[in-house]
Amino acid sequence: MKKSTILILLFTIIAGFHPTKVIGQSYKQRLEEGRGDKDIMSAGLGNYASSTHSLQVYKQRLEEGRGDKDIMSVGLGSYASSAHSLEVYKKRLMEGKTDKQIMNSGLRNYASSVHSLEAYKQRLGEGRTDKDIMSAGLGNYASSTHSLQVYKQRLREGKTDKKIMSSGLGNYASSKYSL
Repeated sequence: MKKSTILILLFTIIAGFHPTKVIGQSYKQRLEEGRGDKDIMSAGLGNYASSTHSLQVYKQRLEEGRGDKDIMSVGLGSYASSAHSLEVYKKRLMEGKTDKQIMNSGLRNYASSVHSLEAYKQRLGEGRTDKDIMSAGLGNYASSTHSLQVYKQRLREGKTDKKIMSSGLGNYASSKYSL
């Protein structure tokens, strides 16, 4: 992304622009372009896509015989995660599944929130990158602990929102990067 584009974006936000409104417009625009929720999520609107879907849509996916993994890939990731309980999470752990497998089964947010700063630091101490940490069940934590400074650094490196999301700044990219 060009520096001029970044400056225009920052100036617009500082001037009182409402990112949420823009995200809503962007989301609708992408739907009108015929893009699926999966495409919308990869464009930095993942959380918005998830929150705009209702219980009705979630149940519809389940009735179609889709698993949580399928539901997450169509833009209902956050909803699928929050709809599950501690009981389901523990069940998956008792089945011997790792956090990575739990994340793939629709418990992404839950897996992230039950981990502590200690676990996050441990993974960093093991030399793992944010991408590795996200795949190990600390996605949301990795995202929330990063600051605007890190996000800007990724932009300066010429990375797109899609790359930023895969490098551990998914939630930040979705909630802060409006245009």
